Amino acid sequence: MLRYDWPGNVRELENAIKRPAYFQVVKLIEKRDLFLEDFSSCSIKDFLTEKLKRYLKEMTNLERTNLYDTVISEVEKAIITIVLEETGGNQMKAAKTLGINRNTMRAKIKKYGI
Repeated sequence: MLRYDWPGNVRELENAIKRPAYFQVVKLIEKRDLFLEDFSSCSIKDFLTEKLKRYLKEMTNLERTNLYDTVISEVEKAIITIVLEETGGNQMKAAKTLGINRNTMRAKIKKYGI
């Protein structure tokens, strides 16, 4: 972390720590979770695949889980939370960034208690 340039200063550092916390199942955040390298080296699919592998291993050991709905809800809540933070809480900008209607955004904020 000391060798990284931090072009976004404190806000980038804060987001670098928060981002893995949204997706991390285990308590230890590792270097690879911070994505301090070039983001283009990792696709969204690769990122989600890596993160979900660990989570799904634990979830499939449980009986009677609605795994699909649980994962979709958690990813949706995380992405909405992140975009809202990036837009300073502006729901209109966040909805536009996500490509959803503002009423849909408000409904999801209410649903997830964001």
